[in-house]
Amino acid sequence: MTNKDQVQSMPVDARELLKDGAYWISTDRGDQLLRLNDCCFDGAAYRFENSFAHFTISLFDKGGETVYAAVSMEFKEDLALYDVAFRLAAPREMKELIFYKSFIDAPAAGFLRCGEFGFYIGAENPFFHVTEESGEIVVAYQPSLMLEKGEQYESDALFFGAYQSFGEPVSEQEAINLESVKNGVKRTRFFAPCCEISLDRAEIQAMRRYVAEYYNVINRRFDNLLYYFFYPHKGLPDAKEETEFYGQIDRFAALQGDIVVFNPHVKTTLPSEEQPYWELLPANSPAQRIYAHQRAGVHLQHRRAGGRT
Repeated sequence: MTNKDQVQSMPVDARELLKDGAYWISTDRGDQLLRLNDCCFDGAAYRFENSFAHFTISLFDKGGETVYAAVSMEFKEDLALYDVAFRLAAPREMKELIFYKSFIDAPAAGFLRCGEFGFYIGAENPFFHVTEESGEIVVAYQPSLMLEKGEQYESDALFFGAYQSFGEPVSEQEAINLESVKNGVKRTRFFAPCCEISLDRAEIQAMRRYVAEYYNVINRRFDNLLYYFFYPHKGLPDAKEETEFYGQIDRFAALQGDIVVFNPHVKTTLPSEEQPYWELLPANSPAQRIYAHQRAGVHLQHRRAGGRT
């Protein structure tokens, strides 16, 4: 009798499948398709060079069943980086692609269902999406960054793995509250666009193992965040409030904080052809000065204390 709580053996080699994939990089200096099979492999990574950048693609694992891919770039000129996508031929056996989103519309993973087995795929980015285009599975996100000559950028890692299906669908249970009991109105606790989609229990367990590996809960030191979303501050600080921000950041640095997460502190404009990005830190603005103080305060203070930066 099979113990379905144990890790199932992968029906295929996920790493070999990734080797047949390709990165698609889109910039204002042109686009580049990087097929791993066409790149130069030096025994450790896949390398390629074009007119505007040096590219290095790495495939790796962390000791578990999930395989990862990432591309790093060093730019030869100033440019705008628009899109990073990984394209992989859809498995011949694939019957269905489920791009599953959790609460607040946050992407979780794409599930490539192939009958008795399947694959999970995604990116370690909060805004990635998974689609099927012309027989290919595409995992993409938009960095939307202005980068300078000589600057380096490393993509958020792609994750990919296989699982054997259990054939046991698990559905989200309806949240019970007073309104649902009295009036029969169904209300979930969060906005969850995929709450009507059943997942195979193997898909859930595969993602649990991936998340446990990602967080490395036994050995990893977790970050300490100051999140200003719920803090009683105006979105557009005046001179007095700007000074108050400095004091709060200094106190957080003394507590060996790691990261400060702000709401935007300026009224920005939509990206355009002339300015293809969100300008959130205008020169000599309170937003720019508060950000600079955070970088100097939290990061330098924490580095002196021996923490990660």
